[in-house]
Amino acid sequence: MNTAKIIKLYPSNDSQYKPSLLDNKQRYEVVISLFNECNMACTFCADRLRNTEKLSKHAVDLRIKHFNTLCDSGIFTQPHVDIKLFGGELFQDKYSDNQFGLYQYFVDTIKDKLESMQRTFQLFVSSNMIFKNQKRVFEWLKANKVIIRCSFDFNGRFTKRYQLQQFVKNVYACKDAGLDPHLAVIITNDCIDTIVNQQSCELLDVFNQFYSDGILAQFDYYDGSDTIMNSTSSIVDPSQPSEERLVDFMIYLDQHYTDVDFIQEMYKASHQNRHCCHGATITDKLYYECCNLHDVTLSILDKKSCYTCPFFNICPGMCNRVFHNSGSFCHLKAFFEYLQAKQQ
Repeated sequence: MNTAKIIKLYPSNDSQYKPSLLDNKQRYEVVISLFNECNMACTFCADRLRNTEKLSKHAVDLRIKHFNTLCDSGIFTQPHVDIKLFGGELFQDKYSDNQFGLYQYFVDTIKDKLESMQRTFQLFVSSNMIFKNQKRVFEWLKANKVIIRCSFDFNGRFTKRYQLQQFVKNVYACKDAGLDPHLAVIITNDCIDTIVNQQSCELLDVFNQFYSDGILAQFDYYDGSDTIMNSTSSIVDPSQPSEERLVDFMIYLDQHYTDVDFIQEMYKASHQNRHCCHGATITDKLYYECCNLHDVTLSILDKKSCYTCPFFNICPGMCNRVFHNSGSFCHLKAFFEYLQAKQQ
């Protein structure tokens, strides 16, 4: 058995980790960063040491070692595991075919491990979609039945014009190849400003054209983890929208972009579709859970008065780590009230 130390990403008030309040039937999620090197320089990237670790067999073997440690710890009580893989950027053109082959080596190795445990898995990959060698990328994605998420932001990402052009070209090519790409969009104040105010810009035109063509955005909460890491106090992050602003944004999406996952998940809301789940993060170290899920869940349940909420039994929940320091107002409850009034 591997003896690599499992490190908690966030400090706990308890000496030992306690099981989550989540149903054991929920999925387990493992987020894996294979290396740091990227071919872009997004202004908001939290990975300040982005170029210190290159793609290599050593880096991949280290992640496999940590993954085996995770498996051998006995925490995979669920029958299914979601594997979310990213770099750095995985699909850089400068990587040789031998280097690119390390991805298949990695997938085959973790697949063998999970099959030996009678576990199924789904592989998700996040990419900035800045590459020219479409053939090897699309063939690999298809061979491994990967769900591809294309990172998209309205500010700070496409610092050079050719990057946006390459992104658009590859997203459409990905769709034409039958891979069903989704845009991965983080909800920041800048994002809300651009979409709600319909600020005239090329990126908004691209976003709207994607939506019209059935390439939908998958919105996710901004977590500001580089700002609040290991902090128990409430820190104001200028990129972090308030919950009041979040519900206004959700209503706007429902009225103008109804088909996006973030809204459809509310229409199909249930405890079986929880936002939070058991999860680990693997970089050059192994982090057991992305937060003290037990502690922050208790904090959310108390501050939001969840047990007395009329929507508690269908609520998919929020990211408990992001919102455990927020107040009593709940953007999900407010959106459920909006939906209820809309249906009357």
